[in-house]
Amino acid sequence: VCLVIASEGFRCPFIGYLKIGECHILRKVDVVKLEQNGTKSRQLRQVVMGKITAPDSFGEISVISQEAMTCTIVTSTHCWLGIIRPEKILELPDVTRKLMLQTTQRTFGHLTQDDIRREYVSQETRKEWTDFKNDIVHRVISKKKHRRAHNE
Repeated sequence: VCLVIASEGFRCPFIGYLKIGECHILRKVDVVKLEQNGTKSRQLRQVVMGKITAPDSFGEISVISQEAMTCTIVTSTHCWLGIIRPEKILELPDVTRKLMLQTTQRTFGHLTQDDIRREYVSQETRKEWTDFKNDIVHRVISKKKHRRAHNE
């Protein structure tokens, strides 16, 4: 079961520290899709751009700077998180908050829309190829079963 922990475009609800587990980092990309009837439509898609694992953290910049997240974080396995709520961070001395910001970086925030589009195309191409191979294997197996049943 995938659980959305933080969403791109919104402030992170807390600073999270992964103790156990793995999360996927998603970025949104606007893509043009060719429909079966020949028309084109624009769609917003999410692309897996990477992952974070224990003992990684996330949300520091969003919480401390009170900015929106540049990515969406979803669980990909069972996770245990340690969290610090925003109100607790704001109680810290200014120097401590500045030190926390200096020791962190945006998770995949450096990526351009072109980078994300390229990854989207790469993932879609791999998916189409896998689907094609699976379809061929299924057809071959079905024909062999059909021949055996016919010959018996």
